Amino acid sequence: MQAVILAAGKGSRFKQATKHKPKCMLSFNGETLIGRMIRQLNQLDLKRIVIVAGYKEEVLTKYLKSIESRVPITILINDQFATSNNIVSVAKASSVLEEDETLLVESDVIIRDELMDVIRDAPTDAAIVSSLDNWMDGTVVTFDDDYQITAFVSRDDQQEALASDYFKTVNIYKLSCHFNRHYFLPYVRQQIRSFGGNDYYETVFGALVALKKGLLRQSWLMRKIGTKLTRFKNCGLRKFG
Repeated sequence: MQAVILAAGKGSRFKQATKHKPKCMLSFNGETLIGRMIRQLNQLDLKRIVIVAGYKEEVLTKYLKSIESRVPITILINDQFATSNNIVSVAKASSVLEEDETLLVESDVIIRDELMDVIRDAPTDAAIVSSLDNWMDGTVVTFDDDYQITAFVSRDDQQEALASDYFKTVNIYKLSCHFNRHYFLPYVRQQIRSFGGNDYYETVFGALVALKKGLLRQSWLMRKIGTKLTRFKNCGLRKFG
């Protein structure tokens, strides 16, 4: 297994805090976000960690050389970061994603250390989601009675009356190379060809869910330390967590 960390964004909402460094180098509880994630990923038996950099990539590259990592780190550059969204970073890592089972993680994710055990034990093709709280923003997912994902719902399409049915995506996915080769990446490429790079890779997951007929299988629910895992299987999505 390997990890791909998407770290190309500027983090413009942080304004002056990211003027001279990328968002993933902001500090949380005495650690940079990217340093914390690399430390946690070193708990897993990974072959490599691939980081897709963009904004201030030279600053990030210098920093990464200064930290310890048992797992080898490789850096890819998204030179379109200023005019695109994270779907292009995924496309830049296509060849990597096709090679091995991959943890796809965004660089600004903050998780507890013990969650790495959940990730290690999770089945292949899984995504971590969380119960939805009022302060959370962004894409959510819904499930049917069999805990199969029925939709990825963007912020603009969410309805307050349905809030109890939503679970928040937290941008950590455990994807098999088969899923990436045959489902995820072909749709990523088509999305970019058709609509350009100013979109998010979760749009692709939403499209795959829309094609759920004959693709979604049974799923199960298991609770661990307050998180849930949502499983993708043969282009279907399941909840595991």
